[in-house]
Amino acid sequence: MRLVVPRDFAGVALLADALRAFVRAHALPPRAAYAVQLVTEEIATNVVKHAHDGPGARDFRVELEAEEGAVVVRFDDGGKPFDPTRAPPAGLDVPLTERGTGGLGLHLVRGHVDALRYRREGGRNRVELRIGTAV
Repeated sequence: MRLVVPRDFAGVALLADALRAFVRAHALPPRAAYAVQLVTEEIATNVVKHAHDGPGARDFRVELEAEEGAVVVRFDDGGKPFDPTRAPPAGLDVPLTERGTGGLGLHLVRGHVDALRYRREGGRNRVELRIGTAV
């Protein structure tokens, strides 16, 4: 499945609808379905919120592919360089009242994927996530 997603929260909602259809079409087990939806929506939300300064009609691309034993999700956006593999840990050992904002979404992503890859190519961020589908 390949989608061009508007860079706004309505686009994330459309992506969520497409994810539900993908999960059904590939009869993913509940744990894998949850992980695919969670990590894809989290990365998409981060693109909407952080990839560009200010509003704009910039789209991004999402591709989902069901392989034997895994789902691969690929993101492609033309926003500011951001390598999620190098982002610091969420700092869960710090009391909530002392913790800054951010980082929890990537913490969730890291906890639900088997592999997370990033490359910057042609002025674009390319993120690939591999989520196991074994029961």
